[in-house]
Amino acid sequence: FFAASPPPATPAPQPPTQTSSPLPATRVRPPSDPTPDVQCTAPFRDAEACWEFAYRSLQSGRQPGNERAPAGRTTVAYCLSIEGVEGGTFPPALVARLKREPTTSAPAVSHRLLLSFFDPVSRTFFGATWESPPRRIPDPLVDAASAAAASPLPIQHTIDASFISQLDGGALLVVQTLFMLHTSLGGPSEEYAAGWTILRPFVTRAASGDISDGSSAAIKALAPLYQGSPLALQHLSAGAAPESHLRSAGGELRYALRKQAALLQAAHLLSEHAFYSSCDPVPGLLPGQRDGSTGALDLSGLSAPRLQATVPLYASAAHLTLPDKLEPLLRKVLTLPAGGSPARLVGWRLLLGVHTCHARCGGSEPVELRLEAVAASKVLDPAASPPAGCSRLVSAGGASVELAGFSLTRRHAVVAELQAIYDAGKGALVHATACWGVALPYDGHRLRTGRLSLRMAFGGASPAPLSRSAPPGATSPLESCASAGQSVELDIELRAPGWREGEKDITPDDAAEVRAAEDAANARLEQLLPPAAASAQATFLASPEAAA
Repeated sequence: FFAASPPPATPAPQPPTQTSSPLPATRVRPPSDPTPDVQCTAPFRDAEACWEFAYRSLQSGRQPGNERAPAGRTTVAYCLSIEGVEGGTFPPALVARLKREPTTSAPAVSHRLLLSFFDPVSRTFFGATWESPPRRIPDPLVDAASAAAASPLPIQHTIDASFISQLDGGALLVVQTLFMLHTSLGGPSEEYAAGWTILRPFVTRAASGDISDGSSAAIKALAPLYQGSPLALQHLSAGAAPESHLRSAGGELRYALRKQAALLQAAHLLSEHAFYSSCDPVPGLLPGQRDGSTGALDLSGLSAPRLQATVPLYASAAHLTLPDKLEPLLRKVLTLPAGGSPARLVGWRLLLGVHTCHARCGGSEPVELRLEAVAASKVLDPAASPPAGCSRLVSAGGASVELAGFSLTRRHAVVAELQAIYDAGKGALVHATACWGVALPYDGHRLRTGRLSLRMAFGGASPAPLSRSAPPGATSPLESCASAGQSVELDIELRAPGWREGEKDITPDDAAEVRAAEDAANARLEQLLPPAAASAQATFLASPEAAA
């Protein structure tokens, strides 16, 4: 992601409204307008495409190499509280740009923070980069900084960002500061890099106390800002101290790093090494309290997590239509145990589960429906016969399974994953994921039950949400199915006999604000989706652009 950030003297425009590939390792992008209360009520082209786009963006960041946490290590929750920047200055390019603005215009300047993780051993960024909402800088400060470019500029940008991790070592947390210029001419916002710094949250005793401890709230630290781009970290030799090779940009970041033990009760809803703040709703958590001074609603509820009530869903009567050439192509990318016999297909299964796009909910393993093939001679209704070149699979024995962990939020998705079951000899069974897809049963007002139909995508560049199996890649033989416009169609019965309206847990005003934030998040995701995402979702999700 940091590759999109300019050097200090070079302005860089915001991403265009439409782009064919996501920004690497980005989360939901905050609004580019300096005022954070952006709302959107327009219908979305494809909410499922937005969900899958957000999931793949979260998964696109690598995990730390040699610092991968061993099994059984305790998960720790952290809260990074940032107050702002002391002694910073406007970049010269921004000052020059402001002086070129007509005196009749009223350009606005705002400040934004970017957070990401870096592994100094493998020299790669990992996790998911997060962007704070922009905070507008008062006009008198802008005028003063424009008149005297070298004068120190106090930037107040108070915000908390929480994350969970099992790491214990030298991985770095990178904080980058940006200025954004919003002109009155209606053009895209311009970004100007203003320095960056590194923190070491996983070093023993780096976190000072717990956020619930009032005495630790006053402990603040200062971290110097450096010139250039954080990409410089990738060019340092392993084990080198970055500070000795970097030049000061002037100014310091004022922050406090503390633990947040209360967040662990909601850890099953969060993605490791992703950042969460009060600006973003967390699927499965009720919003928190309103700020006494500003009246702003804590959309995430992270300060005192309250789990949203769950609704049991029941799935049954699955019908799948798949191309006949899918299984032979899947066999070509099958990974078998060393010394095993040639694989023999013994069956199919459909994995089902609830996923927030950050984490899977409800139990340690997804549930499964065993599938059986339907011979063409047994199809009584000719209209129900599969198309030419396709086969039909149905759930065996009329089985029904319960999907646990579903809450009435538009980010909780029912995920279906189709797997072929192979006998690799000596009693060893190998499960190979062919495709997966999602359905969002709750639209913010009602829960859709009955027959649901969804298209399942081949390949892609991210692990499957339920099995976490490695994808075959965007250049695998499965791509021939996608390029030919073929897909796997799933039709399934979904029931919720005991559901109730979840918004009764919060006030109508709070519920409306949460919906507006979700709408804004989907609108920003739609700006990154290609124009054909709604009509060719499977092809897009398996394309090289999506793999980027």
